[in-house]
Amino acid sequence: MEPGYQHKALVADDDETIGKTIARVLQHEDIVFVFTDSGDSALEHIKNAKTPFSIIMANQGLRGINGEKLLEHAKNIMPESSRFLMGTYTEFGAIIDAVNKDLIQRYIVKPLNDEEFLEIIRYGIKFFESFFENESLLNLAKKQNSQLYELSCNLMEAAASRTKEISELDREIELLEKKRLGLSSPRQVDEEYILDMIENGIKGATGTDPTKILPLFSGLVKKLFHEFDDLARQNGFELPSMENETA
Repeated sequence: MEPGYQHKALVADDDETIGKTIARVLQHEDIVFVFTDSGDSALEHIKNAKTPFSIIMANQGLRGINGEKLLEHAKNIMPESSRFLMGTYTEFGAIIDAVNKDLIQRYIVKPLNDEEFLEIIRYGIKFFESFFENESLLNLAKKQNSQLYELSCNLMEAAASRTKEISELDREIELLEKKRLGLSSPRQVDEEYILDMIENGIKGATGTDPTKILPLFSGLVKKLFHEFDDLARQNGFELPSMENETA
């Protein structure tokens, strides 16, 4: 509760001595006291109150609405209030009903002395304050759970983003590794094929034909150039074009 909170007590009883007893007991307590002698009047006080009563006490034998019915209305309107039903041992049925319906925190057997009454009042105040403390703790827990959920979502999003970045880096590394292997492992040259091609290209009907050597050499140079050019392009390089290249 906030410091300096003003507690209020509502007591409904058609016995004026109860009112006098309450006034005498509460004169040294910082509690606002409202006394009424009928259930209907007490219900109007509950409905019109700007702030909840810390304690609502009702005698079972009230005029109009009896004590049990009044406290049932009070529970629906002010669930945070401490609710006490007053009566005698002969009203045992009312006690059982009120307890089974969870309408009251305590049953007060009349008559009461000042010390007993003051103890009940202080108990009611503590019960009322504990309601708001529990409510405050519940709201705090909800707020913390909401913050934890938001943090968890942010962490999951960050982890997913980091995983995506790592996957992209892995793919780039794989491509670079393939390029590196391509540069360090040049194509194998079929030497026998090259020699056979040269030999067949320069031979004529009577042996080696000198006129075929130059075209053959030029063709081989072009073929080798295109081979190296393809290899260079696959690895991200570009060779300068051959001068005077003919189709």
